[in-house]
Amino acid sequence: MLKKLLLACAVMLLSFNSNAENIYNAVISNNEGIIKVYDIKLAINDQQREKGLMFVRHMNENFGMMFIWKNARQRAMWMKNTYIPLDMLFIKDDTIVGIIENAEPETLKVRTVYKEVDKILEINAGQVKKYNIEVGNKVTLKDREKNAK
Repeated sequence: MLKKLLLACAVMLLSFNSNAENIYNAVISNNEGIIKVYDIKLAINDQQREKGLMFVRHMNENFGMMFIWKNARQRAMWMKNTYIPLDMLFIKDDTIVGIIENAEPETLKVRTVYKEVDKILEINAGQVKKYNIEVGNKVTLKDREKNAK
């Protein structure tokens, strides 16, 4: 029974953390250079954005999810059925315009920075502080496969 449970958990983790064909790089940088590179999944349609990181129980330190919209406007996030605390980077035109740190899991509290954004990057809580990520830093999306060549 325990082996089956562990196997099921491993499959869930692998489905999020190593599905290589859907992984991109989010490169966070400032005027001095690269701060951090994350392997990310994209949420580009309503269904993907609605699900987001729901039901994910563990996410590797170098992973995240980027929510992308075609137009910039004020956006809000919540943590419904999200089991891990997150830092949220609110981005407009590849520049971080707002940050929410340590969003509490499994809450319906609306989180926004009251600024127009076209992307939001969710990463593990504590990453903003650990890597000194700040408003004004750049976030560049790159195809991981092309970067590897």
